Amino acid sequence: MIATILAMGLLTMTQDAADPYQGTLKVVTYNIHHGEGIDGRLDLPRIAELIRREDPDLVALQELDVKTTRVGGADQLAELAQATGLHGAFGKAIAYAGGDYGVGILSRWPLTVIENRALPSSPEREARTALVARVATPFGSVRVISTHLDHKSVEDRTRQAVVVASLAGPEPTLVAGDLNDLASSPALAPVAEAFLDAGKALDLPTYPSDKPAQRIDYILGHPKDSWKVIEFRVLVEAVASDHRPVVAVLAYGR
Repeated sequence: MIATILAMGLLTMTQDAADPYQGTLKVVTYNIHHGEGIDGRLDLPRIAELIRREDPDLVALQELDVKTTRVGGADQLAELAQATGLHGAFGKAIAYAGGDYGVGILSRWPLTVIENRALPSSPEREARTALVARVATPFGSVRVISTHLDHKSVEDRTRQAVVVASLAGPEPTLVAGDLNDLASSPALAPVAEAFLDAGKALDLPTYPSDKPAQRIDYILGHPKDSWKVIEFRVLVEAVASDHRPVVAVLAYGR
């Protein structure tokens, strides 16, 4: 498999005919900031349009509002699922503004065995969660996890990363989300040890969206030696959220 890194910030890999990979998955992760862009507009349809354009198999979403007053009572997960034609699941992290706030997964295929796993958080910090679901892809079952780690407390973020890393079992697993730290940070060491980092070769910044300076949004695969990165991109979308969307195409081989 030959890697090509283009100046525009796109990693592509050419698969050798002998590569033992059974199929590919296109994965997007996006912290959507409850649909509010840096222009101050609450505009969920532009998030949906971006997802439709990419035509992904799986999407991990963070900072979703479900029936909060902040978004006028909208169920953002349900609206995005309907607008994109994908199956959806929501994982509540906290009650907020008359509704719920958390993470979500969209999938080309039905989501099953859905578990919303609470992550360790200090009493004074915002609760965090990892939404875990199983997806029956054309080449087999894959576990998909959408998560969003603490942005202020290194101690909490470290404990949360330990739990996320512990979710790496023998079956193929993808973790995607806003981990709120650099890949080289000690806090994310458990995750780095357990998972292949799809964006490692380019290390492109994802936050803040208008002038990205840090890579804190990730797409990860386990077992490490079972996944190969075919393509990796950080989309040039500077307005729709305060994060940029991340896209990876991954090949899986048992």
